Amino acid sequence: MRRSDIIFTAALVPVDYIAVVGAASAAYFLRYAEFFQRVRPVVFNLPFRQYFPLVLVIAAVWIVIFAFSGLYAMRERKLSNDIARVALSCSTGTLAVVLVFFFSRELFSSRFMILASWGLAVMFVLVGRFLMRMCKRAYWKRGKGLHEVAVVGGDATARALLSSRFGSLSSGHRIVQQLPRWDEAGERALRAYVDTGRDLDELVLTDPNISRERMKSLVDFCTAHQVGFKYTAELLGGQSSNIGVDLIGGIPIVEVRATRLDGWGKVLKRLFDMCVASVGLLLLAPITVVVGAAIVLDSRGSVFVGLERIGTRRRRFILYKYRSMVAGAHEMKGELVAQNERNDGPLFKMKDDPRITRVGRFLRRSSIDEFPQLWNVLKGDMSLVGPRPHEPQEVSRYETLQKRLLTIRPGITGMAQVSGRTDLTFAEESRIDMLYVEQWSLLLDVIIMLKTPFILIKDRGM
Repeated sequence: MRRSDIIFTAALVPVDYIAVVGAASAAYFLRYAEFFQRVRPVVFNLPFRQYFPLVLVIAAVWIVIFAFSGLYAMRERKLSNDIARVALSCSTGTLAVVLVFFFSRELFSSRFMILASWGLAVMFVLVGRFLMRMCKRAYWKRGKGLHEVAVVGGDATARALLSSRFGSLSSGHRIVQQLPRWDEAGERALRAYVDTGRDLDELVLTDPNISRERMKSLVDFCTAHQVGFKYTAELLGGQSSNIGVDLIGGIPIVEVRATRLDGWGKVLKRLFDMCVASVGLLLLAPITVVVGAAIVLDSRGSVFVGLERIGTRRRRFILYKYRSMVAGAHEMKGELVAQNERNDGPLFKMKDDPRITRVGRFLRRSSIDEFPQLWNVLKGDMSLVGPRPHEPQEVSRYETLQKRLLTIRPGITGMAQVSGRTDLTFAEESRIDMLYVEQWSLLLDVIIMLKTPFILIKDRGM
């Protein structure tokens, strides 16, 4: 790990501390502001010189909570991944403050100051971390503190990796060597590079067809030259990363699980889905009236449409949408198959589909047509987050390992939708969704849901 990585991570501690202290101080002056006192006069007398030392102690306790939440882990994370952790950590710290004040009434009991401190702390900490991230990006763009990386592989994964943000300085990496394969020529080239004394921090392998002998040679090379070794998992050709071992009769039995989403995880995800879907349906009820009127005035047919889809364990269900096509659109699909613009998999896609109505184009562009799927979530056919559901004839054309996507409930949004790329092939989309299936967590669901509206605005120019 580069020294700059350690310095920037360590610097987050005082930045977070100042942010928490600043939030609590801002809440104090906000409560004592004249316009607030006119609405609700202060019923306790707490001078700032007594309040501030208490804030300094509480802020130190919050930093400990932040540390236990993994906010100071020595690895690069997206700011979006910190949002849920920061909110949860600040909520835990606020709960601790409430408990202390409950048993120590002689301090003060301003609910406004406690709640305001919580909200401002989340905001201030995230702003502080955003500014630190900008400083780090500026440092990288000056060519300093970068991880020198060699990429081994010449396949589509290697090309996608090099054309992504990973191949730019803003990611903190600099590609110094690219080898099409790890053979004797490649090994000599890389050995010659490191023997000149130039830095090489990491080696990333993307070649899924490398032999066991060549893999051993590559790992031995990295070990001998103190180079970090990483590889891109060929998820559709590999095994699940969720492995459990049990002893039965003294014999170790290895179980390869398709997903982490099991047991209490499945219960928590279902409860989360039901709560959010229920609230969402209530809030969107007025929109249904407006959208329904627009659909009926624009073309003949019903407001809603039910489409047959395949869900978890190959169960068929009816997916609900606001109607965006003319009546009988499904029967017309056979006539348009020859114009399918997506030949990389079983899905049908046509940019200027003549079946789509004028209102339907807006509904699709804004993704409003997906809102009724909250009813599917409430029924249990779907989840808020998961692989997108496909038609029976499309699922029948899945490759064998792609059928693992049917392990969990399909979702309204998913990891592939927020990946930052709009030109994903079906194989790439499947790989990303497979990663979600294997690595599910409730925090990951929250992050994907928070990123979804921003991706829609960015990709569709809204």
